[in-house]
Amino acid sequence: IPEILFSLAAPEISLAILIGIVLIFDLFVSLEKKSLVGSVSFIGIVVVLYFTLSQWDVGPKSTFSDFYIVDNFSVFLKSTILVCAALTVLMSIEYLKVEKINFGEFYSMLLFSVFGMLVLVSANDLMTLYLGIETMSISIYVLVAFMRNDALSKEAGLKYFLMGAFASGILLYGIALLYGYTGTTSFAAIANVLSKPEMTSIVSQPVLILSVILLVGGFAFKMALAPFHMWLPDAYTGAPTSVTGFMSVAVKAAAVAVMVRLFIIVLPSMSPRWSVLFWILTAATMIWGNVAAIAQKSLKRMLAYSSMSHAGYILMGFVSCFS
Repeated sequence: IPEILFSLAAPEISLAILIGIVLIFDLFVSLEKKSLVGSVSFIGIVVVLYFTLSQWDVGPKSTFSDFYIVDNFSVFLKSTILVCAALTVLMSIEYLKVEKINFGEFYSMLLFSVFGMLVLVSANDLMTLYLGIETMSISIYVLVAFMRNDALSKEAGLKYFLMGAFASGILLYGIALLYGYTGTTSFAAIANVLSKPEMTSIVSQPVLILSVILLVGGFAFKMALAPFHMWLPDAYTGAPTSVTGFMSVAVKAAAVAVMVRLFIIVLPSMSPRWSVLFWILTAATMIWGNVAAIAQKSLKRMLAYSSMSHAGYILMGFVSCFS
């Protein structure tokens, strides 16, 4: 039986405990004092951040049968996500009062999305990757549509949910094809299988190439890369402003983290295939994001396209590793 190191998952375990505390505490707080739920969430996030930073230079180590990995790369990105979440909570405490949506469920859904991001950043297996993405995404769908009396918010949440469901299906199909060809879902095992000299012909198989294309398409949606960005301006406009800021940083950080692991560490043998796709997406995203931002009259839509173009800048550094 493999040894399970629960200490490596201290940030996720402490965050799960915090979510339970917030859910229970919310039941005993009146509607006029829901800001206390935000204060408890902020203090809890700071504690989770402490556990995360304490893991610096601990790894790289893996646990849960290599489904989960901790290294300095994951610690840095987890810390970034947690700082973003803490700032979002501070922004939301007064903002939710002004918008008359001061409900405790907001903070619990925010914490659920952060939990999915932390799992995603430390994913070392295709199954962990998908579970992290879905936990993060479903919570974000709810947060986007949280202004329940605002038609734009409900429309944005519905669009984001429908397009996200299709993107998740595409991503899962790519994962299934990759598993079918390699016989494993472990990142390390997949990299080992595809790097063998006798697998050269397999790497060129059309179905495996299709798997890479589907994976690229799935992550392109999460990063809002052109032409997978159609949900972005509507979601940013309809979502509460604090959620818009959270999405623009935290979601992209989590997506970039898992893309680095999957494509650079796991699939370097197939880089001639996926690097071309990413270069095309990078160029299209930077051009379209900047050009479309000029014509916007809404500040949030302009920032949405600006965020899109910055995703292209991030991706340019990502694909340059194999240039």
